[in-house]
Amino acid sequence: MLLHPQLIAFLEVVKQGTVHEAAEKLFLTQTAVTQRIKQLEEKLQISLFIRSRKGMALTAEGEVLRQYCQNALKLTEETLATLHHQLYGQFITLTLSGGPIVTG
Repeated sequence: MLLHPQLIAFLEVVKQGTVHEAAEKLFLTQTAVTQRIKQLEEKLQISLFIRSRKGMALTAEGEVLRQYCQNALKLTEETLATLHHQLYGQFITLTLSGGPIVTG
């Protein structure tokens, strides 16, 4: 995935609903995920989540960022598929010549 680690953490918290579950899915500590979210919020100067004991819900700004990330992921997938096709989708014709193969 080509998204910034802060955005990956953000998306996983959105998907899982809690920092704890997101951390497990990302193989990170809760502290690491929390720090990434905090850094992202500071960088953007907005709150992305409404935090409660039940989990985390997106603010209106968080929803806008979620949509942006989803679009970025889709564009990344399309771009990688195009690059892959250009790299591996070309066929090369080889003609081999020589004598018969003798075995045994």
